[in-house]
Amino acid sequence: MRFVKCFFLICFFILIGASQTPRAAENIDVDLVRLQTEDGVRLTGILRQPRMAKAKACVVLIHGYSGNFYSGIMGFLPETLTDRGFATLALNMRDHDRGPKKNRFEENRYNIALAVDKMA
Repeated sequence: MRFVKCFFLICFFILIGASQTPRAAENIDVDLVRLQTEDGVRLTGILRQPRMAKAKACVVLIHGYSGNFYSGIMGFLPETLTDRGFATLALNMRDHDRGPKKNRFEENRYNIALAVDKMA
C-alpha cells in the first residue's frame, strides 16, 4: 500500500513539473480563513482561488501530525496548484506544529470534514 501511495505522489509531481506555466500571482485570490469544527475547535488556513470563470477542481491539502499549512510541501504545493487553475484550501489541523499534542490524530476527521464542506 505504501508503494502505491508513493507511486501516485511521484506521478503527481511529474505531472505538475511537466506542465510548467509562468507564475500568475495577479490572477489568484488568497484569503486567510478561520473555521470552527463540529466539535468546537477553531482552525486557520489559506484559501487560494484562481480568478477565472470556473476552477478546474478544488483540492484540500492536509499536513501531517506535526506539520502546518505554511512550511515544507504545504508552503509551495497549494500555490503551484492554484497557478494551474485549481482552487486550494490548506488548513492547519488541531495540534499542528511540533508542540505537545492534546488530541488523538483520529480526531482530525472533524477538521478534514470541515475543509471538504468548505470547498464544496
